[in-house]
Amino acid sequence: MRVDRKEFETMVCQASRMTDQTKGNLIGLLFVAAVAAIGIYIVLAGLGMFGRGSKDAPGWVLVAAGGAFLFAAASMGSNAIGGLFFGAKARPDGSLGEDAPYPLRAIQLLLSLGVVAMLATVGTWVAFNPDGGSASRNTAFMAGAIITWVIFFGLAFLGLRRLRR
Repeated sequence: MRVDRKEFETMVCQASRMTDQTKGNLIGLLFVAAVAAIGIYIVLAGLGMFGRGSKDAPGWVLVAAGGAFLFAAASMGSNAIGGLFFGAKARPDGSLGEDAPYPLRAIQLLLSLGVVAMLATVGTWVAFNPDGGSASRNTAFMAGAIITWVIFFGLAFLGLRRLRR
């Protein structure tokens, strides 16, 4: 079978076109890089790389807040990796579907739990901050921290149940 040059060029062009899902995964990776950059900046600020004031939150609180961004970036990155390398599609809730490998789904669950845990830790620190604020502020943050920890344990329970299937 002989293929002329024009026909060959047409076949190569068609094969090199990216699907919409691939384009979406690549755009997602750019967003992941932006979120990770924000997380790195906050972590470095928590480590004192940019100087700190006496009224600033403790460094570990900033590291936890930046960690939430880094965990989120890694979790979103696992979606893009699942799509690019395994053809897996994310569910409407953002988790990887059954077509993704089990280890990748487990890692994504752990990263997502890390996001919620870091946010709950920051909220808990604000609620119980010894330097304090008003009672209404502490009460509001205490309620928010409790809700966030409940979400954490609920997500862990449901996520582990989903992984077992």
